[in-house]
Amino acid sequence: MTPRQHSASSLGSSGDPRDERNRLSLVRLAVMAATTVLLASFAPPGLTVAAISSLAFISATVIATFAFFYGERAQAEHFTRWDEAAAMLALSLGAGLFVDPAAVEAAIAEAQQP
Repeated sequence: MTPRQHSASSLGSSGDPRDERNRLSLVRLAVMAATTVLLASFAPPGLTVAAISSLAFISATVIATFAFFYGERAQAEHFTRWDEAAAMLALSLGAGLFVDPAAVEAAIAEAQQP
């Protein structure tokens, strides 16, 4: 077994450069998702899910903007920022399914009270 094969097999990686790109992309995605949930946890009670949905959409837009300016191809053999943006958009849409419109309306009405 050559040193390269040994180190790759002990790390659980095939040694393919795409694996490192995929790993970095997944780490970026996990950090963005965790940050989104962390920031949404500071939202008023009942609005946490709506905040996750909104923040994830904003994150998806920012990531897609970076992907555009970096000139990344959407159809690549590894994960790209376009894939990260799609995952954050999926999180946004998924969280949006669980938003309680009555809680949002109540929070808006409460905020408008002097």
